[in-house]
Amino acid sequence: MSLAYEFSKTGNRSPKICIVGCVQGNELVGKKTIEKLKKIKIKKGTIGFLIANVLAMKKKRRFIEIDLNRAFPGNSKGKYEEELALKIKKIVNKFDYVIDLHSSSTKTPPFVIIPNKKKENEKLAIATNVKRIVYTKKRIAKKRAMLDHVKNGIAIELGLHEMKSTETAGLKAVLNILKYLKMIDGKWKNQNNRERFVIDEELKLPSKKAKIKIRNFEIVQKGEEIAEGKSYKIIAKKEFYPILAGEKAYPDFLCYVGIKINQK
Repeated sequence: MSLAYEFSKTGNRSPKICIVGCVQGNELVGKKTIEKLKKIKIKKGTIGFLIANVLAMKKKRRFIEIDLNRAFPGNSKGKYEEELALKIKKIVNKFDYVIDLHSSSTKTPPFVIIPNKKKENEKLAIATNVKRIVYTKKRIAKKRAMLDHVKNGIAIELGLHEMKSTETAGLKAVLNILKYLKMIDGKWKNQNNRERFVIDEELKLPSKKAKIKIRNFEIVQKGEEIAEGKSYKIIAKKEFYPILAGEKAYPDFLCYVGIKINQK
């Protein structure tokens, strides 16, 4: 099976930034954002455009064999996405910055994911002007995500699949970054009311048939009922903020437990 991805670039020299879409083939927001970005005029630097898992995208599937975002650093003799990850890694490693665009099956406001606390990643997150910033811990993706293998990079969760508002949020966030880096015309304005969270753990459901009673980024109190199944109830053991609650992409997934932090 031949490895299918699409890559192009515009401009030259630094800064070099790569916009990545369709790491999961059913998340089309990256592709649609890239189509619009290709029409803009840049005044300096290089922009790469990468549609990562083209075969899964064409088949309208999340992946072919395994989640590409859990297939890095890759394996030349592995499954389809592991072989693809090797190719993708060689491309993104040529860039100073990588922006990974995502959508979800659950209703959520946009938020930025920072895989580690590098200063450059923090600057990128701020540059998006997205209100919510989420820090992950190594055990979440276990060093198997694409962003674990780039110089600097962030992911942006933009909202529900196939929604116009999701596409608008994606384009706006990337344009803000390009303005911040002075790669395009326009004044970048800093948003001061950011909220920051760190993912503390992942909660799972005993069964798929459950009613989830919490909303993303709305505080859950200790002792509050957060989900109910036919023969069980799940009660919050501590105060937290749900992240990606109700996402259907992961088996038995309830939500990530977000702890709000006071960093400005």
